This record gives sequence, structure tokens and C-alpha cells, in this order.
Amino acid sequence: MTIENEVVIEEFIRNHQKDLYRFAYSYTKNSNDALDIVQESVYKALKYSNALKEQDKVKTWLFTIIRNTSMTFFKKRNKEVPLSVVKEKSKAEKISKAERIYLKDLVQSLDEASQELIKLRFYEDLQFNEMAKVLSVNINTVKTRFYKVLEEVKENY
Repeated sequence: MTIENEVVIEEFIRNHQKDLYRFAYSYTKNSNDALDIVQESVYKALKYSNALKEQDKVKTWLFTIIRNTSMTFFKKRNKEVPLSVVKEKSKAEKISKAERIYLKDLVQSLDEASQELIKLRFYEDLQFNEMAKVLSVNINTVKTRFYKVLEEVKENY
């Protein structure tokens, strides 16, 4: 199964390079650091390809590796994890620049765990079950925390 996993992982990486980079960048806010994190994460994914239990969960598995690699990166460099960026609305749902700035500031005022929930759900478009796996918590915990954060953002907006 390791060879099969390697093929699935390699194919996913080839087809989703930008998504992997964007996810790493959402943690680092630095292009070079994000590239380093993606490179190290890809290495880990291929090295430990036998740890992938279900091939259809490769996205969640890789995002978890990138998240963990990012956290290790900040611990090693003794840096604070940067605040997340809110996914901009599509052209059909335009909001003013002032509203975007206010909403971004509002999200940045949240604690790190709350920002991460918003980032995973809106920026990376993960489903709750995928978020639960990335964060290594129960899906009901993710839902409860997410809706509390969402309610807080709505109240302040």
C-alpha cells in the first residue's frame, strides 16, 4: 500500500500545489517560509506515506502535516503565529474596502484557535469532519467552537 499511497500523494501534490502553498502561507505570511514549510511537509508526507490509512483522505492528511510543520516552525524560531486572513467574498458578493478591513481586523482580534477555525472553514473551504481531523478533535467540538466564533463575529460586525 505504500507505493499506492506515494502515487496518490504525488498526484495530489502536483494537482494542488497552490492550495498547499496558500495554506502554509496563511500561517507564515512569508513566501520563503511558506515554501520551506511546504517542502518539508511534502518530504514528510512521502517519507511516511504508509501512515495514510485512507487514500481518499489525502487532502486532510496533508493539511494536517502542513499545520503541524507550521507550528513546529514557529516553536523553533520562537515566533508568534501570525493572524489569519479572512477569505474575500466573490465579485458577486462585493463588500466595501472599509468593510473588508474592519472584518479582517475583527477576525484578527480573535484568539488563535478561533482564527484557525475561520481560516480552515472559509479560507481553505474544509468541511467540519476535515477540520476535526486537521485539528485532532471531535467533530462536535469543532462545530460547537465554530458556531460560537461565528456568533461572536456576527455580533461584533
